[in-house]
Amino acid sequence: MNKSKLGDKFFIKSGILLCMLVLYFPLCIGISMLLIQVINKIDPGAFYRYATENKYSEDVFFSIEIDAKTGVGDTITATFEIMEKELPDNAQAIFHELLKDEPLFLSQLEDNKAYMNYLVDSSLTVEELTAYMKSISNLSNEILNGSFYFSAVIILLILYIFLRFRIELYWLAGTLYVFSILDGFTSGIFSSVFYNPMRLASKMMGQVYTLDQYNMYIGFLPKIKEAFLTFIIFDTIGQIYREKWEKRRSERLTEIYYSLGLVLNMMRALKTANRNFPFIKISKVNIDLHYLCKYASKNRKDLALKEVRELTLIFLREIESSSLLVEDVIIFLEKLQTELNESDNFRSNLMYLGSSK
Repeated sequence: MNKSKLGDKFFIKSGILLCMLVLYFPLCIGISMLLIQVINKIDPGAFYRYATENKYSEDVFFSIEIDAKTGVGDTITATFEIMEKELPDNAQAIFHELLKDEPLFLSQLEDNKAYMNYLVDSSLTVEELTAYMKSISNLSNEILNGSFYFSAVIILLILYIFLRFRIELYWLAGTLYVFSILDGFTSGIFSSVFYNPMRLASKMMGQVYTLDQYNMYIGFLPKIKEAFLTFIIFDTIGQIYREKWEKRRSERLTEIYYSLGLVLNMMRALKTANRNFPFIKISKVNIDLHYLCKYASKNRKDLALKEVRELTLIFLREIESSSLLVEDVIIFLEKLQTELNESDNFRSNLMYLGSSK
């Protein structure tokens, strides 16, 4: 392969990787929303178990029934009025805002005697309440962390399965692991070295690049690292099955190759023994020509195998429609043997002959 083709291939693969990188964040958001919907569909109690450390599968702090008994919803509304903020329309945002001024919220809550009595009667504590609120307010981030990992796995598998990126992914995985391990051993100093170069590059492009943004990107690394590890696991499993499949293929091709020689010798012997009866016909040969034809069809770039496919298809059509003379069978088998011997692809797949002639 010349340098221009190598260069074109490099730019094509670089472009594909760039496109996948652009798609990564929208995919993360989409998968995050999908995960929430799936969990809600299968088991909404999973959210409450997460927020209560697997103690409860329902909302034991702010359910509609509890609000009806204690008026805790009015307490929350009053707290937002004191903070002079609008009441958000979802629990995560509400809890996030309340926890910003936790002492104020707790003081308002203590004035709600009915709710405090409910906590005591239910063997619940204020500490458990605030821990629950913190967990719920952070729920989207937890789901997003999972989607960062899962999205990376999807992209890596797309690159691996459909676009045939393998060595490239291993290089990326190795580079990422070296970066991550060095950063871990140096307590974050190694990754900090790259902040200023990236900030200057962003400045040259007219963009503002802050340390918080940089730390956010560094925070993606553990998820992406785990995604690469998942890819390596899948690739290892796939390699095991691939080796088994290649072994079975080699066994069948080797059997076909030796069967071809045996049948050809038998046909020649039959012709010699019946030279006075030249019109003896053959209706079947004990060679798996259908498999050989299928194998040749998948390797049409090999000119010899392309010829093997054409010869085999013609022979199969003729012998399946009517018997063939021994002489015609011998001619076909000799041509087939010659073409197979000319195919490096075929011979490299033989178990015992290797690639030598």
